[in-house]
Amino acid sequence: MQKKVTITTSLVTLTDNGEERFNTSAEGCCVVADEGMYLRYAEPDNDGEAVWVLTADLVDLQRRGHITSRFTFIEGRLTDAPYTTPHGPIALQLYTHSAELDVDRERLLFKARYTVLAQGKAVADNHLRVEARFV
Repeated sequence: MQKKVTITTSLVTLTDNGEERFNTSAEGCCVVADEGMYLRYAEPDNDGEAVWVLTADLVDLQRRGHITSRFTFIEGRLTDAPYTTPHGPIALQLYTHSAELDVDRERLLFKARYTVLAQGKAVADNHLRVEARFV
């Protein structure tokens, strides 16, 4: 079943340079299936789109546009996180400290705390919140 959604994201990232906050809002669609959910919405700032696959075992984010990336969130696991900019690829990894997915009749809520690593060294600690409200 496909539903229209309003998606808001909030990311707080901590690096050696301090704290940065990023907030977005977009209209998109959500497909609900037996095995999980699928979110898709445009990312105009990236001239592309974001696609989320959310299941009981993992959450996967793929971004396509000027920047392409794939972040897979599995609590307690280190995963490869390919990231490509117009200047070339960057080999990253993602360690998910915690990941929570909550779905009810009105909304889907995903929260994660994770660390991004480059060449095996932590470069950013992140707190992510993604909410999709069914329209």
